[in-house]
Amino acid sequence: TEAAKESVLAFTGKDEYKFGDITKEADRRAKQTIAKMLGKEEYKFGDISKAAASKAMDAVTSFTGKKDYEFGDVTKTVLRNALSFLEGDKKDEK
Repeated sequence: TEAAKESVLAFTGKDEYKFGDITKEADRRAKQTIAKMLGKEEYKFGDISKAAASKAMDAVTSFTGKKDYEFGDVTKTVLRNALSFLEGDKKDEK
């Protein structure tokens, strides 16, 4: 168990273990990693959701070809593409 104790102290960077030190250190490291992934100095609650929403909106605007999303844009684009596809089939039949 001495090796385990040394491992815990090495992980936490502390000289003495107190209940919750491992959790606190894991939380600190996770937040640091997330902040780095998002290009931020520090993680704040909601950063992951904001980044995911931004990526999703980028995908939607890329798909629709519009700069700003409005309700119904995805449906309109799907229907427009389906119609174009079907009209292409009709041209091939002539």
